[in-house]
Amino acid sequence: MFLYGMLNRAIRMLDMEVMTKLDFFIRRLHLQLEKLHQKKSTNFQKSFTVYRGQGLSKHAFQDLLDSKGGLLSFNSFLSTSTNRETVTAFVQHVSQKNTDTVAVIFIMTIDSSKISTSITPFAMIDEQSAIPSEQEILFTMHTVFRIGEIKRTAKDGRL
Repeated sequence: MFLYGMLNRAIRMLDMEVMTKLDFFIRRLHLQLEKLHQKKSTNFQKSFTVYRGQGLSKHAFQDLLDSKGGLLSFNSFLSTSTNRETVTAFVQHVSQKNTDTVAVIFIMTIDSSKISTSITPFAMIDEQSAIPSEQEILFTMHTVFRIGEIKRTAKDGRL
């Protein structure tokens, strides 16, 4: 957990000194995802859906709304789940914890036939995860998604 927190903070803050020190780890994780993807890629259907829950500031959420139809890239390794209930429970907790945050569920349809394994590897990591029941799929850094439909689901607009 220590390394995970340090890496995420360095990426979020664009702390080049820490990122340089973690370069070996970042490259190894990317290579491991490539290997896992090649090993388990037959387990994926051609097209499948994953979910990502995240809290966004109201400003960041407005930027997302304004970007509809555009592209979205996550700066860090992206943890997603094939289990929507897991993600929904997470964002409900986020929205209750911080009233200044908009809880967002990203619903991503992945067409595995259109993804280059060497550029954008991803893999089901349930066997490597501390919580296998989350059915986690991890995407490499800077994976790009197209922003499709955006809907508010809660009356107060926070989910």
